[in-house]
Amino acid sequence: MGMRKWLWGLLALLYATAGFASGIASADDAADAGATLTLRADAHEYVPMMELFRDEAGSRTVEDIRSVYDAGSFVLAEERTPNDGYGAPVHWARFEIVNESERREWLLSVAYPPLDRLQLYMIDASGSVVSEKSTGDALPFEERPLPNRNFVFPMELDPGERATIYLRAETEGALALPVSVSSPERFVGKEQSVVLLLGCYYGIMLIMIIYNSVLAVSLRSKAYLYYVLINVSTLFLYLTLNGTAYQYIWPDAVWWNNRAIVFFICLSHVAALLFTRNILNMKLESPRLYRAFTGLVVLETANVAVLFVDYPTGLQMSIYSIVAIQLLMIAACVAGWRNGSHTAKYFLLGWGVFMIGAMLSSLSDAGWLPMTWWTTYASQAGSAFQAVVLSWGLADHIQRMRKEKDRAVELMKESRRLADTDELTGLYNRRYVSHVFEAATRARPGRAVSLLMIDVDHFKKVNDTYGHEAGDQVLREMGQLMKSGFPRTDVLGRFGGEEFMVLLPDTTIEGARIAADRLIAAVRAQPFGQPKGQPLYCTVSIGVAQWKGGDETFLQLIRRADEALYEAKREGRNRVSIAGKAG
Repeated sequence: MGMRKWLWGLLALLYATAGFASGIASADDAADAGATLTLRADAHEYVPMMELFRDEAGSRTVEDIRSVYDAGSFVLAEERTPNDGYGAPVHWARFEIVNESERREWLLSVAYPPLDRLQLYMIDASGSVVSEKSTGDALPFEERPLPNRNFVFPMELDPGERATIYLRAETEGALALPVSVSSPERFVGKEQSVVLLLGCYYGIMLIMIIYNSVLAVSLRSKAYLYYVLINVSTLFLYLTLNGTAYQYIWPDAVWWNNRAIVFFICLSHVAALLFTRNILNMKLESPRLYRAFTGLVVLETANVAVLFVDYPTGLQMSIYSIVAIQLLMIAACVAGWRNGSHTAKYFLLGWGVFMIGAMLSSLSDAGWLPMTWWTTYASQAGSAFQAVVLSWGLADHIQRMRKEKDRAVELMKESRRLADTDELTGLYNRRYVSHVFEAATRARPGRAVSLLMIDVDHFKKVNDTYGHEAGDQVLREMGQLMKSGFPRTDVLGRFGGEEFMVLLPDTTIEGARIAADRLIAAVRAQPFGQPKGQPLYCTVSIGVAQWKGGDETFLQLIRRADEALYEAKREGRNRVSIAGKAG
């Protein structure tokens, strides 16, 4: 219960942080209606509803577009951040700026790093183009007007001056235009806040990657490897989406930067599918889900090839597949939970939160939801939460697997002990003693090994006189007596019936004779119960043989010791007989 509260607390913290940044970003939003932005001192203003034109042909110049505007073909955007989803044609955006402050220098920012090409045209009151700049992720990073992960244009506007801004946006992926104008100081302050939050996200993901990579290597676990691959691909996906990767990691790799998003989406999908399939043991527990997951792994792998041929299609397939795959993940976790998997609860929470964020971001990118700070970073916050929860779930899974393995080992040991042990006396059986003999003589062929064959004298008479329960009691107490009379290095066994055996490693025939005499004395002195109110005393006869070495088998050694045992019985019982000299 405490951990569950902790998890919800972490989720609340992540989204509260997101809300804090959202508040920073929107505190000075312009409230003016229409497509005119009024600039005041130290302002950070989001451009209000811009006027838009869809240039289906994509060939018009700024002069052509000005004519289009004069003809009344521009329309007012339905929302502050125009978002036309995937496969959109070239878009032209228009708005006017009035500088009511004493400041001349301003920065115009378009906070959507995946845009391929973006041109800015600034036209003064006389109708002259006074500034023309180009940028976009289809151009090398060094060609940007200002080195920033977003697209930032410096502008100069005299106090009281009015100007018209035209923006031409073109991209193969999703098209969105979150435009703002701010003073350099306010821009730096806002950017520092956002970068700080992004840094926290990157730090969380990096910690998860490093920590679990160490575990993956030390435990040699596929599950940890898949988990690390999920986080690596997710981290690089958001580094690319946020523009950080293009700024710091591959600033000159234009072609790769445009396709990295699809690549890391597909890679994260493949890793997530393999991870969930492995953890929930679908091959045995849910064969149908296993086949579905395998098919999706093949599909996502094939989708990587699509980006080399048709990038927009590959991007749309990957974005839309997020929802389908996340829903399948939820279904798999629910099925695992119903099948009794405790780990599935963690995954259900992690995938569920990430699915909500991913759906919000995907629907926003597709143009079905407004593009706000929340929808832009919802999947990112969800992925950080998911990374932490999945790590805990994976640790819980590994711990439970270890416990199950330990239990299985204990059961196996117990099963082996039962298979090697005589149930009545608790001594080893003949097969186990034979295995010990083979191992001991094979490891050191020249060592001295002796064997005692022991028989309880007149045992049938005990059964006939006192009953089989009394006979069993004699055998049990005989086993206990032998355990207390021989060192742990000697192997005590029940041969069958009332016969016992003792294998004495590193013991010559003389040492074996001494041990046998000691046992005879101990048996003679101990009563074996009081079956009819009177103490029951027994005696034993013992045959002793020493292994000759060479090719002599355990069976041959038993025969020689058994012959010595019968010799002791013929000589009157309650005595020791030696089979022969060593060698």
